[in-house]
Amino acid sequence: MRSIATLGVLVLSGCGVGVAGPMTRKSTQAIDCASGQVPTYKNRFQPVGGASGVASGKDAAAGQVSADRPDAPPVQVDDSQMQNGQLTAMLLTCGGASCGDDQVAVEQTPRAPTYGGGAKTSDSAGPSAGDGVSGDDSPPPAPPITVICAEPPPDCPSGQSPQFTNHNTWECTDCAMVVSYGAAYGNYRRCVNAPTVVCNTGEVPTYVLEDEAWECKTTCDNGTYDQHAIDGVTVCVPC
Repeated sequence: MRSIATLGVLVLSGCGVGVAGPMTRKSTQAIDCASGQVPTYKNRFQPVGGASGVASGKDAAAGQVSADRPDAPPVQVDDSQMQNGQLTAMLLTCGGASCGDDQVAVEQTPRAPTYGGGAKTSDSAGPSAGDGVSGDDSPPPAPPITVICAEPPPDCPSGQSPQFTNHNTWECTDCAMVVSYGAAYGNYRRCVNAPTVVCNTGEVPTYVLEDEAWECKTTCDNGTYDQHAIDGVTVCVPC
């Protein structure tokens, strides 16, 4: 059976979301895979088409995209995918990717499919093939899932779990909240820690796309970032 060997690498940087001090690479993987298979991670929360949002991890697992937009399909939570009573940011299975002995596979989540607009009429040429728009407003085929090989995730502090970022690095998060990007940014969904930054007047905690972290920014105007309220606190997330 396939498991991850001891790596003994000490990571001194703690700049990822939810990272609490130094992290050591996992000495063993929490799953044993048959010969020819590797531990394979994928995001628990897959992209959902529509507007941006912020929900608590618990509410996101129950089906909410945002505290003010509860319209996502429920997420089934398997006890085996919990860690110390907390949601894990990613699901762990065995897959057939060809990775090195000291590597794991990570599924790269595709963007959410976008819907077309308007029905075809007899006097209209209608959408052209391949433009991602259909006359009956049905979504185009979902993009194929790609799989990459990566170093194993870090050992995370109690109550947190590893998450593979859009920058191809690992971070630790307690999945206290789930940020959902809007359609402009692919409707990706990220487990995040609750913001702890203290902002000046005129600024609010903003989940900055490039850094994948909460930072104080001038209150957004619902342009490239959208305002949302969660637990009475205004935050901004990519639209």
